Amino acid sequence: MGEQPSLKRVAQLSGVSVSTVSRVLNDPEARLPVKAETRKRVLEVADSLDYRPNPMVRTIRAKLTNLIAIVGFRDFGAAFRGPSEEAINSFTEFAYEHGYELCTNLLSPSTDPYELPRWRVDGAVVVDCPDAALLSSIENSGTPYVSINGVAGKTGSSVRVDDRHGAADLTAHLLRLGHERIAYVAQDPACRAKSLEKQPHHTSFFNRHSGYLETLQAAGVEPLTPEPPEPTSAREAVEACVRRRGATALIVYDHMTAVKALNAIAGLGLRVPEDVSVGCFNDLFPLSDLTPSVTAVGLPAEEMGRLAAEMLIAKMRSSDDKPQTVVCPEELVIRNSTAAPRS
Repeated sequence: MGEQPSLKRVAQLSGVSVSTVSRVLNDPEARLPVKAETRKRVLEVADSLDYRPNPMVRTIRAKLTNLIAIVGFRDFGAAFRGPSEEAINSFTEFAYEHGYELCTNLLSPSTDPYELPRWRVDGAVVVDCPDAALLSSIENSGTPYVSINGVAGKTGSSVRVDDRHGAADLTAHLLRLGHERIAYVAQDPACRAKSLEKQPHHTSFFNRHSGYLETLQAAGVEPLTPEPPEPTSAREAVEACVRRRGATALIVYDHMTAVKALNAIAGLGLRVPEDVSVGCFNDLFPLSDLTPSVTAVGLPAEEMGRLAAEMLIAKMRSSDDKPQTVVCPEELVIRNSTAAPRS
């Protein structure tokens, strides 16, 4: 393999000093005073050499590292993408556009998933945190951070969704169709990363159930699932709700559990939506491509990621930036899996 191009080599071919090259490559928004012609020449040389700055070297040498840690991703979980992954993709795109690199800390199961990496970073984005107490090490470090789809501590900001209202919208939709026997189905453990098994329930677990419960109570309809159910396999949940309790509609915690629920309903010799209506959270693949396509509450993941990136960059650049919380609305997408119950 050939030798990797160096900062010194870029400087030689550009006819400028190493410090000038460093200023140009570490300042994509052109805030530092470098002539436009010089900046253009340096970038063209760096591109021709396929030069990429080493973020770890920069971390050691500089006061600011331009590194943002992604905290809370223990592993890649099951073979599906959820709203948090969508949000991180959006966050990453915005951060790169503003000159930041990202790193994550996928370590052994004995490592705290909400612990900062051992190298220096300028900030952190925390994913899916269920309890602010888990963020004590980040809080104590003084590192600016933003939480996506989860809670934050006293010094952190957060971007999350209105799960309670989303659940209310879905429940109200089923009520309008004429359903009065509606059950709430928890996440199938097979759809959760194994490394998160010992973590507390995410706040969405309770908020979605609360929205379901409050909407039924306001309509004078008795809930089939008055307490948040313990996570169990989708097949067991469907058999309990449909066979034993006579549910005509199911509100399912997430999209992949909904896919398993459709299979379980078919296994009972029943049809969706003729015998059982199904709605769920997370309007993601493959819901729109199934037969029938699945009614879902969509989370604005891309917007959440962009907002979180904007908030974190502002926090890193200004010590006066105060913590804030942004709650994004969810959107009900009605498809073919929900219909009026049989008379």
